[in-house]
Amino acid sequence: MITNTEIEYKGNLYPDKIVDFKHITDKFLITTANGVILEITVLRNSAIRFRYAIDYRFQPDFSYAISPTASKGFNQLESEETDTEYLIKTSKIQILVDKKSLRVQISDLEGNIINEDELGFHWEENHEFGGNNVKMSKITQSGENFYGMGDKATHSNLKGRRVSNWVTDQYA
Repeated sequence: MITNTEIEYKGNLYPDKIVDFKHITDKFLITTANGVILEITVLRNSAIRFRYAIDYRFQPDFSYAISPTASKGFNQLESEETDTEYLIKTSKIQILVDKKSLRVQISDLEGNIINEDELGFHWEENHEFGGNNVKMSKITQSGENFYGMGDKATHSNLKGRRVSNWVTDQYA
């Protein structure tokens, strides 16, 4: 007999510590203790794809941004492990992945940060519609600006503002 039908609200969920790191040709599969998998694919020396999965399962792979016929390739790809992170390095960039939190930092070979996670990848269960609300937060670098969302009646530079995307990807 069911005695409690109340939904447990867990709030924001974050990746745990890394328990597995695999390098397969141009891909790195990084798995955490709570079932998050980060797939890092090196497309070119300076083009990287990051893909996340929850509960050890990836959604079907599809991307408008990456053409299946696009040329791919790199001339250098190395990885190494330290006490606190994994380092993935091409001839143009390096990627640090924190072992405790799965946070990612991308920099050039001189150490200039290009992109850095703040809270990084996290998610929240959506009990109303099912599935998960996926979230990502980044640290903005000095001199970095954000443009877009042209339908908003506000300044064109959106740095420091929080806005919602009103569009709907819905087929007729």
